Amino acid sequence: MLDNTLSDEAARQFQICNSCRYCEGYCDVFPQLFSLPEMSAAQATHLANLCHNCRGCYYACQYAPPHEFDLNLPAVPCWLNCGRTHGNAMRARRHLRGCSTRMASPLRPC
Repeated sequence: MLDNTLSDEAARQFQICNSCRYCEGYCDVFPQLFSLPEMSAAQATHLANLCHNCRGCYYACQYAPPHEFDLNLPAVPCWLNCGRTHGNAMRARRHLRGCSTRMASPLRPC
């Protein structure tokens, strides 16, 4: 079960991404994301399952760190999947956020 903080962060990042739409043709996540009027936890999990973690959207994103929005869309599916698998989403999120070089590297999976 996902905690509210993780779901809220996923919804925030998906909302920013949905507003920009720069990555519209990158993968299967984006057509699904852009068709949703609002984000629920179940829909966020569905989008997490569609992500192949290629990180193409991360490198193209104008809101990725060091921008103040701190958008890291490829990390969101990792957070959601780790939270669902391990049951402690915040611990998984802190662990993954602490590994920022791992999250930004296309050579290492989450």
